[in-house]
Amino acid sequence: EWSRRYGPLVSGWWFDGYKMEMKNAYQRLKTHEYNIDTWVTAVRSGNPNAELAFNAGAHPILSLCTRGRLCPHQTFTAGENRGFYQQTKKGRGKPLTPENFPAPEGVIWHLLLPVSKGWGTGVKSRFDLETLRDRIDLIDSQGGVVTPDVPVSADGTIPRGVLGVLQKVGQDIQKLKDGARSF
Repeated sequence: EWSRRYGPLVSGWWFDGYKMEMKNAYQRLKTHEYNIDTWVTAVRSGNPNAELAFNAGAHPILSLCTRGRLCPHQTFTAGENRGFYQQTKKGRGKPLTPENFPAPEGVIWHLLLPVSKGWGTGVKSRFDLETLRDRIDLIDSQGGVVTPDVPVSADGTIPRGVLGVLQKVGQDIQKLKDGARSF
């Protein structure tokens, strides 16, 4: 219903909870009346070109699909991670970038990142302007994309401590684009 109502205004769908068990059971699940293929048909009914991500958890191997697509319909990685670096038992690992954790062929590399305290919570950015800008620029330069997860209150506002940093990142990006156009 949402897909038909909003049509091309919805350009992508992100499915959470698509665990490895579902990947492994894909062929068997196709025999059921309602399955992953029927989900995809439904969500693409309003926009057949909508992008699709399937998320198996906040870990580079799973969320960035480093061992292949979780679902045959997947067009971008779920990318769920809390930071810009791989978490290891010893602390911080490699930077989360398309070069360090390549997406499968034909899948867009994507990082979904909470900018504040957690998923949809907090009142200030965990990252300073330079860190956000530099990490997003690096990922972009390698063909990846970043979706910042931000808290939104019931009245539709984003906390000033989060919005202010994101606005400055946007202004910096615009300055870079404007500078590139002048050459």
